[in-house]
This record gives sequence, C-alpha cells and structure tokens, in this order.
Amino acid sequence: MIGCGTEVIRVTETSPLPSSRERMAVAMTCLAIAGSCAGVALATVVARAVGVATLVPAVAGTVIGIVASCALGRRWLAARLPAELDGWFGRRIAVFLWCAAALLAIANTARIGLFVADPAQHWASAFPPMASLARHQCVAAYARAGELAAAGQANLWNPTDYGKPFPDGSESHPVSELPGLTPYLGDPFEYPPTFAVIPRAAVAVTGDYQILRAAWFGISAVGFWIAFVALAIWIAGRPGATALLLAPAIALSMPVVLGLQFGQAHLLVIAAAIAAMMLFARGRRLGGALLLGFATVSKIFPGLLLVHLAVRRRWRDLAAAIAAIAALIGLAALVLGPATLAAFVSEHLPRMASGEAFSFTEDNPDNHSLYGLAFKLAKLGVSGADRHLASLLAWGWSAVALILTVLGSRGRPRPQRDAVLWLGIICLATLRSPFAPTYTAIGTLWLLGVAAGLLAPRRWLTALLAICWILLQGSPPIHSDAWNALQSLPAQAASIAIAVLAVWPRRAEPASAPASLDAAS
Repeated sequence: MIGCGTEVIRVTETSPLPSSRERMAVAMTCLAIAGSCAGVALATVVARAVGVATLVPAVAGTVIGIVASCALGRRWLAARLPAELDGWFGRRIAVFLWCAAALLAIANTARIGLFVADPAQHWASAFPPMASLARHQCVAAYARAGELAAAGQANLWNPTDYGKPFPDGSESHPVSELPGLTPYLGDPFEYPPTFAVIPRAAVAVTGDYQILRAAWFGISAVGFWIAFVALAIWIAGRPGATALLLAPAIALSMPVVLGLQFGQAHLLVIAAAIAAMMLFARGRRLGGALLLGFATVSKIFPGLLLVHLAVRRRWRDLAAAIAAIAALIGLAALVLGPATLAAFVSEHLPRMASGEAFSFTEDNPDNHSLYGLAFKLAKLGVSGADRHLASLLAWGWSAVALILTVLGSRGRPRPQRDAVLWLGIICLATLRSPFAPTYTAIGTLWLLGVAAGLLAPRRWLTALLAICWILLQGSPPIHSDAWNALQSLPAQAASIAIAVLAVWPRRAEPASAPASLDAAS
C-alpha cells in the first residue's frame, strides 16, 4: 500500500485486474456493439467513395468490426471493468438470459447499421411495419443546413427549405444538390448555428449524403458507447457493474435504436456532456471544457451543467467551459459568417424559446416534455390547454430544473452520486425542450442503469424499475388522438419523476466522510 488514502484509491482505479469470464463477456459485448457500428460505417464510406454497392461491403465491415474490436480490445477492457462483475455468472438462469440479450443486442445493432448503409433494406429498420420511421432521418436536416451554409444562405432555419409548407399552406418541395438527400427532407434544422459548422465542414469534404449519414452513424454510436463504458468504470462498484450488465438492454432499447437510425445528435451530445464531467473530475480541464462546450453549443440544454460547476465552486473548470463555448461561437462566426449568428439570435432563438419553431410537433403524442403536456390535455378535451399553457409549463419547468440543480449539486463530490446527478441534470434539461420524443429517453435509461446498482435489491423496487424501463420504450401512435395522448402519459410521468428523484437533494454527509479524488478544482 502507498502512504496516503488518496494514493491507494488511485492505484485501485488504474491497476488492471485479472480478467474473469464475466468481465471478459461484458467487455466483448460492449466492444462488439461499438465495433459493428464502426465497421459498417467505415465500409459504407469506402464503398460509396469508390462507387460500388454498399450492402455486401457493409456486411463484411460489420463482421470485421466485431472481430477486430474484440480481438484487439477485450483483454485491455476486461482488466479495467469493476470487480463486482466477478461471480455473477453463477446464476444459471440469469446468465442464460443475459447471454441471449447480449447476442440480440449485437445482432440488432448490426441490423440497424445495415439499414443505415443501404436504406433499401427496410427489413433492417428499427420497426419495419411503420414505413414512416424508416423515412425519417434527423441527420438529413443537418446535411441540408450544411448545404445551405455552403451556398452562403444566412437563415438556416426556414422550414420551407426543408420541405415544410409555406406560410399560406401550400406545399414546399425543395430539391437538394446532395445526391440521396431530397427524399429525406422534412423536419427543419432546429439547432444553434454552432452545430451547423460540422455539416458545413462535412459537405466541403464530400457531396454524398449517404457517406455523411454512415460516418455520422459510426461517430455517434462509438462516441456513446465509449462514454457509457467509461462512466461505468469511473464510478466502479456495484453501480458500475450493474450499468455494464444492462448494456445489452440499453442497446436493444427503442430510444437508442431510433436515435441511431435517425442519426439524432442526442446520443453524441449527452455522451460528450457526461464525458466532459468525468474529465473535469479527473483534472483534465481542457478536454472537459471542449466536450462540454461542444455539447452546449450543439443542443443548449447541457449548459445546465455549468450551474452544477458553479455550485461546486469549480471556478476554473467553469471558466474553461465558458471560454470553449466562446471559442466555438467565434469559429461559427468565422465559418458561417456573422449574419448566420444574427439570424439565429434575432429570429429563430425566440421561436425556439416560445415553442413556435416546433409547432409541427404539437399533434405528436410522442413527447415527454412539459411543453407537450398541454397539447395532450387538449386531445383529452381539457379546455384552455393551448400553446400559451404549454409555454407557461415549459418556463415553469425551467425554474424547477434550475432550483433542483442548485440544491442537488450541494455536498461533497462522490463518483457514484455524481454520475446519477449529472445524468439527472441532463434529463431535467432535456425536458425543457418543446419536443422531447422517445429517443431523448436515452439519458433516462442510462440513469436507471446506474441508479439500479445504488438501490437496495428489493423486489418491489426492481419491479418498479422494470416497469419504468418498459414505459420508456414508447408506443406507436396507431389509435385515436385522445388514446395516443393518454397512453403516452405514463412514459412522460416516468421521465419527469426519474429526473426529479435523481437530482433531489440528499442528506448532508458526516464531516468524517472521505472526499473523492475530484474534490479539488
């Protein structure tokens, strides 16, 4: 042992452990899931670049990605996973179910990758009976914004440029010059101009939309799983082990599957935000500032973590994050031009804050946010439930999220508590958006996976967590408007309750409680 307690902790965190079969199985599962995404993305990009059909290269890339990632990384990763995984395979029924789920998770992720590589393979989409899900692609709006920025257009948020109707109600039929993009235009670009720098750079590199989509799929999936595994290793103990054991369930969940299929930035943004907080906790200020800056300028809501840093008096980390945000805004002004930033601030940002920019989602029951609750009540016949009420609910929730973040962030830094707190803050902030559909429950499922290891193993509590997990998978809107609104309310209630409970202030620790490594700024 080394002289002081802090050093003992450091040795425990960084010293590899002999790999057990449980840790090896978990490591190979996580590597295979991420490897399949990386392999299919790389193979698709290469196939499209040389002008050949993508399906066969995509299948080959998937297999190679799985085999290569497991062969190269399994021992290294398994040696760093929590020791609490050891001995878990002694439960025969549980291990059989877990192995079956792991194989299904790998196969299902690979299936989605093949659909991304070749959209003609509808059987490989997330839910083949709903063709509309196969046609919807969030990444299409990103690519379109990059194309408009490349053409010198300052206003990247005009809905008619994406296929939404003109103000008089007549149809809009924009045609993109990026091959393969036009059929997927629909929902408009709803992000800050700083996020448009990425598709603007991508369009400058390639004009092939399928290459952009495949590359974004690989980056998002790998980035998410790196953050997921890294957080589990960092918190260690039973919570880290439990989160890793639930990795197959996370990979099979509809929020993750739809997020990957849509090319939704939410996966990468929450991964960057959580990775940033881990880096801050480990004293790596530059990396943490850049990642939190990226997350904040991409989707705004991760900026609530800045409040957490302020409450914890992490002034240097806070200053570094703010400097990174300012630098990224400056980069956007340089790449896109000041007029684009001005158009966002003067025109689109007020529409986002009021919810007007998301008016096309008001009839969609798949919305966990407080803003969407008003329109569900309207579908159920409640009078006075309109956009004004929706706006009041959204701003009221903003105050609730801010107060809970301030109160919940008090106390000594502890990895296991902080992991739940960070994810809870992310979930609180996500629900402020006027539109928070099924894929935004990714953070909530991640939070449940970590929190499950912290809670006492009581049957009623396990059953409650399982019910919440099922509710967060969403349900297709195949009934009447009123019924669709009604059946979505339990999932919305679960999303809100889980976020609030995660950030809810805990009792103060005894003065003798040891501080964790991240206590010093």
